[in-house]
Amino acid sequence: MARAAYVASALLYVGVVLWAWSTFPERVPVHWGGGGDVDRVVSKGRALAELVVIGGVMSLLLGGAAVLVRRLPLAWINVPHKEFWTRPENRPVLHRRLATDLWLVATATLLLLTVLVVQVGLVADDPDPRLGPLFWVTFGVYLLLMVGYAVHSAVRRYRPGRPEGDA
Repeated sequence: MARAAYVASALLYVGVVLWAWSTFPERVPVHWGGGGDVDRVVSKGRALAELVVIGGVMSLLLGGAAVLVRRLPLAWINVPHKEFWTRPENRPVLHRRLATDLWLVATATLLLLTVLVVQVGLVADDPDPRLGPLFWVTFGVYLLLMVGYAVHSAVRRYRPGRPEGDA
């Protein structure tokens, strides 16, 4: 299910980038300073190329790690109660959980990037192109989800004695 969510988020990202190609003006803001003021404006082509590279790199890093997690040496894997999870009988569940974690982080990250592309499109023609609440709320939710999932993983998901399921 997590992998399907990742694929859906990747397809959505590609769709939004294609939408951006057809709707963005020739010059678009791509970076905002701490005060919310635009401090970098580039051509539509450059902006979309950068967005494609950023989305592609994130997809390859996180999605690739999810695919390769079973092949990583156990010494490279850091989980709570490592001595429990690296026992031979617990490794299959560990690998499934780690892959699921990576698919979910990749999905959330691609959704955040998708909202960023939409936000750029919303402000591209605006005389005062500030980042709006759509981006800030999405970014806040993303951070809360990532911190919450990390805490859940450390406290509950990887506690010893739960190797039978994928919960």
